[in-house]
Amino acid sequence: MEAKIIYIAGPITDMLDQNRPLFEQATRIVRNLGYIVRNPHELCADIPADKPWEEFMRRCLPALCECTDLILLPEWKFSRGANIERSVAISLGIRVHDSIDEFMKAEHAEKEVSV
Repeated sequence: MEAKIIYIAGPITDMLDQNRPLFEQATRIVRNLGYIVRNPHELCADIPADKPWEEFMRRCLPALCECTDLILLPEWKFSRGANIERSVAISLGIRVHDSIDEFMKAEHAEKEVSV
């Protein structure tokens, strides 16, 4: 079975503290389940905050392409970047989960089937 790599997507621009607490919480939950996580905040930690949005996306999209799953955080529909990431994921056959809860249910169901 291939190792799962999970990408976390959600709104960052114009969010309080760039939505870091929610990204960190999701990352912690998924890592505690034993999965590899790609968090845009971690991926772009060395990019100065005043750089153009496109520079962040150029870093994040290649990381997404290596993932098996994408988890969308609340309010993702209002994020230009998350919408692009979701579209890319769907186009590449990456499993898309509309929430952490949905991901957890899918994982639970998958484990029951494989037993």
